[in-house]
Amino acid sequence: MENHRFQAYPSEDHSPQPNIYATERENGVYTYKAQPRPESRNIGSHKRPGQLKHILALFLIVVGLVSILGLLWQNRGLENELASRMSALPASSVNAEPASPESNKALSLYHAAVREDTSRPALPITEIAKLGKPSVVAISTEKAVPVNFYFELPMPVAGSGFFISEDGYIATNNHVVENASNIKVHTDNGELYEAEVVGTDPLSDLAVIKIKLHKDETFPAVNFGKSSELEVGELAVAIGNPSGTLEGSVTAGIISALERTINIDGLELNVLQTDAAINAGNSGGALFNSFGEVIGINTAKMSGGRFGDSFEGLSFAIPSDYALPILQDLMKHGEVVSRVQLGIAGRGFDKDFARQYRLADRPGVFVVEVVENSSADKAGLEAGDFIVEIDGKAVDSVSSIENMKKNWAPGDTVELIYFREGVKQTTHMTLEAGPQKAAEETEPTETNQDF
Repeated sequence: MENHRFQAYPSEDHSPQPNIYATERENGVYTYKAQPRPESRNIGSHKRPGQLKHILALFLIVVGLVSILGLLWQNRGLENELASRMSALPASSVNAEPASPESNKALSLYHAAVREDTSRPALPITEIAKLGKPSVVAISTEKAVPVNFYFELPMPVAGSGFFISEDGYIATNNHVVENASNIKVHTDNGELYEAEVVGTDPLSDLAVIKIKLHKDETFPAVNFGKSSELEVGELAVAIGNPSGTLEGSVTAGIISALERTINIDGLELNVLQTDAAINAGNSGGALFNSFGEVIGINTAKMSGGRFGDSFEGLSFAIPSDYALPILQDLMKHGEVVSRVQLGIAGRGFDKDFARQYRLADRPGVFVVEVVENSSADKAGLEAGDFIVEIDGKAVDSVSSIENMKKNWAPGDTVELIYFREGVKQTTHMTLEAGPQKAAEETEPTETNQDF
């Protein structure tokens, strides 16, 4: 007996109809029976729209309840942690009144940056400016700039400086007054003076000039602080003459780093880094600490990289501890006499040149002349020697030796490695102070330099 399934016509409300089965009996009569609609377990595909809404609402209610319970549990944990921390504090701290702006020093950058010193109070920036501005001057000069092989034109150069004595001696950068003429000094009170160079030191980029007094005058000299006492993050205030027209400008920031080494046109300088704005014309100006003391001589900024990068807040100053002895030498002697001098005239050569002329297998400095009775002479060096190493550091130019000299003091002994006629030699040199020039008949040139 076969079963035949028929689909009934849809009802008026278009709801699905059950399957109807017909069974044929022996007498040929069919009997019909409707099969009940089976319950579906697939909610998404078989439940009616009304049922789906109820299920979705129930699901959202459950999710909301779970989230609320989670938040309540988290807040309870925070309250317990806060209670445990508060219980560990002294009663006076727990019951204290909210801090006022006067008592909470971290509310201002100034209070966060000043150095704490129980022996003296830190000054507000306004007081540092009032104290420092009268000591800082604007400097204008002229330098001859080659136009071609035959002509030069005088070009104006602007810089800054500051009084280091009451009788008119001024500290500045060497690059501000080097090969300059017609040096003018404009003081903070509006007076204009002529000035002359007293001494320069290209190795440290420092110089001293002196103004020609109008009459018996005195000037407000700065007080020097110790750069060795500085801390990263400490307040720094720069005063100078940016652009050569904005004299007396005051900018403030912090000490960003200590003992940075920068290279400017082959000259290595150990400097302080600050984010106080220092721009063209600020060179030679003063960098003050929280107590109105000079702790640096503003000298350079990083303005751009090889790929067109632009930098802000990267400025540099020569530390006062390094600069002060040099400035004192320049003021008293017109030159630096406290720095060691080897007593050599020489020229640097690269590795290829050294190999070609069988001087050595590495770069070094070729000794052109040795000053009689100098440190080099007493150490046994001779003209024709090729110095490749001093105290374990490679030597590849006269500038590299000059940079080493800044860390040496009279009486120090250094080890030199050099080649003489292709044979490696070693000697020890005891360093002596004072400028020792090469023999007068052999003047240094662009290729042969004294050191």
